[in-house]
Amino acid sequence: MEKGKKGKSNYTDMVRLEYLRYRDILYDKISKLPTVPLLIETLRKILDRYQTIGVIVIDLSRYGKYEKAYGWEKIDIIINNLSKTINEISSMKIWKRRIISVNRARGDDIVLFVIPNNKGFMDITVLREISHKLIYTIFEKIDKKVVSKISTDFQVYAGYSLIFNDPNIRLERLVYRGINEASIMASDYEKVDKQFKIMMLKRIINKAEIKIVFQPIIDISNKKILGYEALTRGPKKSEMENPEILFNIATEGNLVWELERLCREKALSYLPRFKEHQYIFINSEPEVIYDPRFQALEILKNSNIEPQYIVLEITERTAIKNFQAFKSALTFFKSKGFKISIDDAGAGYSSLKSIALLNPDFIKFDINLIRNIDSNLIKQNLVLALMDIALRIKANVIAEGVETNEELLTIKNLGVKYAQGFYFARPGNAFPPVNFSKV
Repeated sequence: MEKGKKGKSNYTDMVRLEYLRYRDILYDKISKLPTVPLLIETLRKILDRYQTIGVIVIDLSRYGKYEKAYGWEKIDIIINNLSKTINEISSMKIWKRRIISVNRARGDDIVLFVIPNNKGFMDITVLREISHKLIYTIFEKIDKKVVSKISTDFQVYAGYSLIFNDPNIRLERLVYRGINEASIMASDYEKVDKQFKIMMLKRIINKAEIKIVFQPIIDISNKKILGYEALTRGPKKSEMENPEILFNIATEGNLVWELERLCREKALSYLPRFKEHQYIFINSEPEVIYDPRFQALEILKNSNIEPQYIVLEITERTAIKNFQAFKSALTFFKSKGFKISIDDAGAGYSSLKSIALLNPDFIKFDINLIRNIDSNLIKQNLVLALMDIALRIKANVIAEGVETNEELLTIKNLGVKYAQGFYFARPGNAFPPVNFSKV
């Protein structure tokens, strides 16, 4: 009898051990999330129906440096918290029935499968947008107290890929191949994301998907509009709607000439709608002056545009590498009637050097120099000093970034004749109205 009990006990122990072994294969011990093998049949049904499925990999391997410093227990707490956050997000209305969370057995990444909304292929741009939105939501919802214990600069590194249904390839191989592609992106996300943005910018340029908005420059003594600065915006509700991001990507992708060419063409198409003697200020990177198509005055061909009302505003997002060559190129444009403006005067040494060597027609004071100038005597004295330089080289000065009546009154008292800023009008479609009763 005792022998029978012992045998039964041994069998129960074996079953329990087998259960625990399979449980460790099918569920991650730390995150409690299922692993990929458990979901293979579910993924098969999804691919049969939609023909494609997105995969997002959140890479946890980069937390290894913290594990060495703080011990595995604290890292496990963060991974567990991250898993709970993802589960919470999965149950939200916007994500419900759209993502399935799993964890690979090795435990250093979390995999999310994204189900398409409609039957048919999922677009990679849609998956990228979902990935960014998901990461942003994780940042919003994760317990900051937990992660701040090891890092004040907590980051979530993610990559994404598409899995396409292919009956000729084993499903498991398709799934793991997609996960691997997303993992590679997550491990070097910054580089891959940069390349993606450059490709998107090429598409924006090819399809001319930029918008030109205008901000008036005011003659504050005569209460009239001197001209408008043409400003560029990328596609609406996209990251590249922001011009700083747009031009930074253009610089990284060596697309500045192409982007500025498109901006000039679009901006100058509005010039026939300008009133007589109004200037159009067009932002120009220093290197664009060397663009052969720009030097060939392509912008004036097949049009009745008069160059004396075009102001090339040198923005200096990138440094002027050779001032003498640059000055020579600008001299050519000035000889054709173009006006030159130096942007952000007072912001640093480079703009002062540009003023000294390039002899501009307009000098724009930096926004930070004008902000709160009414309560800052040092800024007022800097403006007076720059105005003295402008007087000596016969340049007009423009105060950029005027936002309050106090700032306007101060620059008027200092003798500034032209101004630009939100106080008069925000950048808008051609052409924003100005309430001159405020001037």
